Amino acid sequence: MNERINKLPGVLVCLIEEILAGLFDRILSSSDDAMHDDRFEEYFKEYQTLLQSWIACVELRDGEHSNAMERCSAVSTEWSGCMLDILCFAVKQAVAYSMIDSFSTSENETASDRDLDLIKEIRGKLKQIRFRSKDESELESLSQKLLLMRVGGIVRVGGTFNCTALSLTFFHLSSRLVELLSFYEVTCQWHEAMLANESGVHESEYFADDECAQVEAAPCSSKDILLAQSNVSMVSSNQDSLSASSYDSLEDETQVNIKPVPSRIAFKENKSSSLDWSRTILQSVGCVRQALWKYCEQSLIHLVESFSSDSMDLGLQSGQGVDSATSSLHLTYDVFQQFAAFSKHFNGSNADETLCDTLKNNLWKLYRTHLRSVHIEAMKSTGSLLRQESWQLSPINICRNANVADSKNDQEVGALYEAVKELLLAASPRDLKSGCTFNVTTRSQQRGYKCCISFATFLQNISDSSEDQGDEARDANNYVGACSAEFCSALSPLIESSPCGELTLTLLSTSSADGLLKWVAHLLAIGNDLPLVSADATKAIMTVFDLYFLTVLRICASSRTNEDVLIGLGRGSSVQSLSSSLMSVTMEADACAPLPSEVEGVATLQRFIQHSRRRLDRMVNLDKFQTTDQLSIGSPVNQHKTNALRLEKESAAAFSCLITAIVVDITSNLCNTEDIDKSNDEEDEETLISYAQEVISMAPVFVKQSCHLSAVRSLSGKELIFKIVCCGKAWTDNNFKEYSNDYVDDLCERASLLWGHIASRGRLPPPAQRLMWDHLVRSSFMLLLEGFSKVSTCSTEGRSLMSMDLATLSSGLVPDSVKERLDDSFPNVCVPPSQSRREDSMRYVDTWIKVFFFPEEDAMNWIKQNRDQYHLDHSISLIVAKIPPKGKQIIALKKKAVMDVYNGEQVEFL
Repeated sequence: MNERINKLPGVLVCLIEEILAGLFDRILSSSDDAMHDDRFEEYFKEYQTLLQSWIACVELRDGEHSNAMERCSAVSTEWSGCMLDILCFAVKQAVAYSMIDSFSTSENETASDRDLDLIKEIRGKLKQIRFRSKDESELESLSQKLLLMRVGGIVRVGGTFNCTALSLTFFHLSSRLVELLSFYEVTCQWHEAMLANESGVHESEYFADDECAQVEAAPCSSKDILLAQSNVSMVSSNQDSLSASSYDSLEDETQVNIKPVPSRIAFKENKSSSLDWSRTILQSVGCVRQALWKYCEQSLIHLVESFSSDSMDLGLQSGQGVDSATSSLHLTYDVFQQFAAFSKHFNGSNADETLCDTLKNNLWKLYRTHLRSVHIEAMKSTGSLLRQESWQLSPINICRNANVADSKNDQEVGALYEAVKELLLAASPRDLKSGCTFNVTTRSQQRGYKCCISFATFLQNISDSSEDQGDEARDANNYVGACSAEFCSALSPLIESSPCGELTLTLLSTSSADGLLKWVAHLLAIGNDLPLVSADATKAIMTVFDLYFLTVLRICASSRTNEDVLIGLGRGSSVQSLSSSLMSVTMEADACAPLPSEVEGVATLQRFIQHSRRRLDRMVNLDKFQTTDQLSIGSPVNQHKTNALRLEKESAAAFSCLITAIVVDITSNLCNTEDIDKSNDEEDEETLISYAQEVISMAPVFVKQSCHLSAVRSLSGKELIFKIVCCGKAWTDNNFKEYSNDYVDDLCERASLLWGHIASRGRLPPPAQRLMWDHLVRSSFMLLLEGFSKVSTCSTEGRSLMSMDLATLSSGLVPDSVKERLDDSFPNVCVPPSQSRREDSMRYVDTWIKVFFFPEEDAMNWIKQNRDQYHLDHSISLIVAKIPPKGKQIIALKKKAVMDVYNGEQVEFL
């Protein structure tokens, strides 16, 4: 009997703790309209009564303690531990209920009748699970079952990842956790109120003799008196929150026949005052703050990990699916930001920069998986479009009413930017930065937690913060390209004006319209909506642009070795300049290599191509790309037509890069750089703005070099150079020739037929046709110079023959001569444009030919003065062509002397 009586306080302690759990459950699960200030006052009274009863029972359970303050601290720690257990149990319930809530609020999902019945059944089971009951372990299994239902239903039509389930569950769980943490703040506020009430009350000691006189006639023990004073009768009002086992235990213990306590025996009150109790319990409850928050964060982490383990589909194909997934993931990020802000407020002085880093890292992994799937599909889709590209360019209509700068060119370029921006925005059926309608504090506000001082302060802080963060309007004209005179100069000549005054630019390729714009818009949305992966999204965007630029360069150059020569990494001939062979596998590219005076202007292009190659390393193998060299030539009769078709495609590809450069510029302007998460970024990380600046700087040179090489290849430059070199005796003969060489007429014929095919087909816009004729004329003269420079030995008469060939070429490229050649094949073709490039190119080559006649010292002085205007090979040829082939040692000395001149060394020429 005594043993059962001794166990009674312990049973009552457990019973009160279960009642406390029931109270917390009623508060956290109450309906919206049931919560108001009066209800919180009632809850406070219940809580205070339970606390007093629990302390009394613990005192009876443990007996007296020699050190009152130490005992007070131990009891307070036990109370705070009990509260933490109850609140952690509430977190587990919140996880399950949040999944149920996500089913009911999902707009895009319709659960089957079977699922609805199962959810209803699970909800009923959840309501029956009580704190520390024997079926508490079932809570986790129910949560796991709900999770499997959610994860099993996230793959939708089109093979795309629908993140609605995750975003809704994440939101509802965060909202419930904010409410739970706010309720914890309420309990702290209650303890502060109890401390304030006790601070003005003097607590006197109770002595045994005085107490015995008052309670001697009492029918029960002093333990019962303490319980009666604590209003245990209120327990009966909370029967709904008690488990059946608790009632059985209580009934068994209260049926004992209790004898009255002897009159001279009483329990002496602990000498710790009520103020000490209130202060110590408040401190102990405050100590579980961080542990409770950590448990809440861990529940969110587990949720994210559960959804991200098997739910991502890397084969995204539907554009709508990409945007839907990005929007839903953006909701999770927005909710995370709100939860992180609340967490920082909740943890107060204990909060640091690493707060929520674990949760943020898990979200980053989830977002990166989504980004990677979109990026892979973007590269595959864009690459496929480029392989199948016909390079039939489409027009872009330009509105003159655009709000741009004052000058005419600026108006046209600025209006063009606005037109391209509209195309980019239209490529994605949603805004590039989505808004969020989820607020994790709404639930707490609706349940009356504004009465909590801490929660009300947080609401005020975020309200003030949102007012301070006004959206700053972006300058629509703040584009790098619009401010670049060189870029505008390259773009303006291609803008056409119709008789009615409409402006168009016909440079939009199919791969840009159907692939590049769409995928850049998707990736830009990911970067803007998910700042945790914004740096990764920037890299992904760069690689998509890199793929376009490098593919076009490969189309025009046909090989990487030609590309290297084109961007100034060394002429093939220069490598052979000291060897016995004067021929190079890159001889066509050599004719287009930048001059020493142009090296600085090509430096940006060179740097861009090298960086792009590194970014695409192990991602793309351009050597497997089918270039236009592999077009079917057929019979020799169709060779000129094939060359013209190749020239059209290659030049169209090159010109389309100007639009791509504008897209890069606009994308960098639309990128929300202020939202970029820089926690994992390196200081020297390239940004989209710096990338756009580099693209705008290199684009004009890129287009010029690509078109130049395309023109050289369409003129069969390699064949022409071989013909010049193979003339052999014609260059060493001492007799003057009356006629120029046959290859000159062939060259004029090729150039004329190329113009005839291009102008008659009309696939290139007229401005582009005129520019390509310019490149054809210039390329013809450069090929002639390249061939002449490879003649190892030349006589005076041979040099005169070179001058005759040059004059014949110049005459054959006069517009009227070209028209005359085309009268039979293309009678309706217009005359090619007249321009000064023909005269300039002729003068350039003619000067080089005449230097041959200079005395040796004068020739060296001329080389010193013009070394930036001619390649090393060309200057070496001026000196060594006079020397007989047998003088190999003299030739080597002369070559070294010219090379020293190009290296900037002082040379004394003997």
